[in-house]
Amino acid sequence: MSYIQKLVAGGAVSVGLSADWVNSAYRIEGNEDAGTVVFENDSGELELIEYTHNEDGDRTDVLVARLDRVTGETIAA
Repeated sequence: MSYIQKLVAGGAVSVGLSADWVNSAYRIEGNEDAGTVVFENDSGELELIEYTHNEDGDRTDVLVARLDRVTGETIAA
């Protein structure tokens, strides 16, 4: 079972924060305004990303770590 499958089984929510993220990001914490997602990028790598929205609605993303696709363990911070 992949890490994404484990996240979904544990209740992670598939979210689309922008057109290119639809069905590729899984919110594991937070809400639409701020939180943490696991994002599967175009290369098939998993990234742990924290995001926030300011008062103007602009989103800021911070790459926290790259994760192993199978275990979910950090492979690069």
